[in-house]
Amino acid sequence: MGSGQSLLTKVPNVPVELIIDGLFLHFDGMSPELRSKLDARLEVETGIRDESAATFDYSTIVGKSKVDYHVFDDFQHHFGTTIRHKHLLPRDYKFFGTGNLRKNLRYFLRYNAFFTPAVSVYRDAQGKRYWAIKTLDPDHHTLYSKVAAAYDPTFPRVNVILDEETLDLASYSVFVNGEDRTEDLDEAHVLRYLFVTLCYFAEVVHALIHIYDLILTTALLHATQHDDVQSLWAQQFAENTNLQYLEAKLLLFSAEGDTNSVGFHSQSDILRPVAKDMLTQWLRYHSADDVLRLFLLSGIHATGTEQDMNEAQHGPLFIAEWRKHATLLPQYAHDLQFVFTRRKPHCVETTDGNLKAYMHRVGDHVSTIDSLASWVELMGAFALLHGNTLSMTRLLMTPNIFRYLGTAKESTEYTTKDADFLSSIHRTISGLEPGRYFFSGSTLGKVIAHPLLKCIMNKFDGLVSMMEMEYYMKLWENPEEFADFGWIMTDYCPDGIDGKQITLNTYV
Repeated sequence: MGSGQSLLTKVPNVPVELIIDGLFLHFDGMSPELRSKLDARLEVETGIRDESAATFDYSTIVGKSKVDYHVFDDFQHHFGTTIRHKHLLPRDYKFFGTGNLRKNLRYFLRYNAFFTPAVSVYRDAQGKRYWAIKTLDPDHHTLYSKVAAAYDPTFPRVNVILDEETLDLASYSVFVNGEDRTEDLDEAHVLRYLFVTLCYFAEVVHALIHIYDLILTTALLHATQHDDVQSLWAQQFAENTNLQYLEAKLLLFSAEGDTNSVGFHSQSDILRPVAKDMLTQWLRYHSADDVLRLFLLSGIHATGTEQDMNEAQHGPLFIAEWRKHATLLPQYAHDLQFVFTRRKPHCVETTDGNLKAYMHRVGDHVSTIDSLASWVELMGAFALLHGNTLSMTRLLMTPNIFRYLGTAKESTEYTTKDADFLSSIHRTISGLEPGRYFFSGSTLGKVIAHPLLKCIMNKFDGLVSMMEMEYYMKLWENPEEFADFGWIMTDYCPDGIDGKQITLNTYV
């Protein structure tokens, strides 16, 4: 047996069918040991954020008015002090933006892949095309609208029409309990409501990524047990599997399969079948291109033409950096498969067979993963998506959004539970490890003994580093834009810029 066998004891020892049928396993709570490890994540000096991130007194918001947008000033200032390498950012860098919701919407749709699936196509009576986000969408039932339907039924549903070239807001409509209330609300309130449901959708996707990656990571560990080199490589994807799985349960999903009751107000009976269907669809994917076309651009795919899809998939408007990095995945997957095959052909055949057999057991036997190459493409695609967690989560910590979250939505003041929730959100972006990301060769290569495998990893590490640096330098071409909206755009900058990092997978 390879060295991966001992690591299997760290993976939840349950039939994989339970993961998809139940969405989340029920734990009896986090042990003191694991809780201490979670707390310690904030105290580890990472080169991105130091231990002072653990010292902020979140209770300072308790009793403060939710309409006072200066309540978060101290927290946001403290957050900025914990970010290292500030000399690499513009002088007046705004770690939480300017509060310009109209512009924030444009930037999030362009740069953050968590929000892209919400975009659909709308054509007016003259046939002119617009992009749209329809939270209430009885005609097409996009994935976003299906998830949004599970949100608090009393919360306003916002539909917006966006300019096809700039994504600027063209018009909007608002529905409360099914009634058109557009005339009663100003633009600021409308955009806040829209962002809350967009964040709700993003967090549902975020939680499911943890489950999806748990399935894939467990499958890889089982599939590579027979070979020491492959097993050692596989272990790099699973060092913190149990910890991150429990974190996802505590912070993202409640025991009932709902989004965590501390943050969002959701209807689990509606959400659970939609979330299970989403996870099932992901398991049918075979390549990074499937992730792009069938998930990230699913709203456009469901409502637009082939030309609309072609422009979204290849044009400059939507998630250009995600797409740029994802173009490396097929060759990376091919090269890794080639190295393992050249070393021991029969070992790769065994691994591919093990992967296919294991994944076939998941859910209703829907998985099409049948090789290491397919596994690498899919894990890489979702790793790049998960990298956008950092700017998406920071959005949650702005007063425009946070005021609508928490357990007591009817309260006009922040409570202790709100303070606890703010602390929980902060945890999710405070455990980064420099050099540990999907294409990393400089860090992961240190534990890989096979010279050709190290060569491949270093090759792609260099390509990604060059892409990140070119992108970072391009942001400096407009310092004012960089200062105001860099908090949204920097997810794909070099490791550590603005505390950002493209993750290896969710288990970094």
